[in-house]
Amino acid sequence: MTSDTPATAVLGLLQGISMVLAEDLAEFAEREGMTPARVHLLWALGEEGAMPSHRLAKRLDVTPRTVTGLVDRLAESGHVTRSAHPDDRRSTLVTPTKKGDAFTARLQAMQDELLRDLFTDFPAERLEPLRIDLTRLFERMQELVAAAKQH
Repeated sequence: MTSDTPATAVLGLLQGISMVLAEDLAEFAEREGMTPARVHLLWALGEEGAMPSHRLAKRLDVTPRTVTGLVDRLAESGHVTRSAHPDDRRSTLVTPTKKGDAFTARLQAMQDELLRDLFTDFPAERLEPLRIDLTRLFERMQELVAAAKQH
């Protein structure tokens, strides 16, 4: 049984926020005929532009084989194209199409709307301290997960 402490409450809230965000993404992906993994891949391309498959795998923290499957489906649906990398013959460049860019733009618009709705009554002067605290928690969580993977 877990003790009832502020830290326990914060962890519970973070878990709840994470689940709500994941559910919202899953619902959006389903409405769009996608999977959350494909949405993440398109989001990465939207942020950084065309990139080699191996860099996408690293960015998404998945295997190159997983990226190949995701790109296969997104190429079939017309969201991305594959081409030979201009500087590296061994590498495949994944590029969003106009359809992929339009999808990412819709996703960005939804995120902008969520930001407005979520923080409309939140005092602006509290956002930066919250960002700093959440960054610390996020970095610590990454450290703990990385350490657990090594054992």
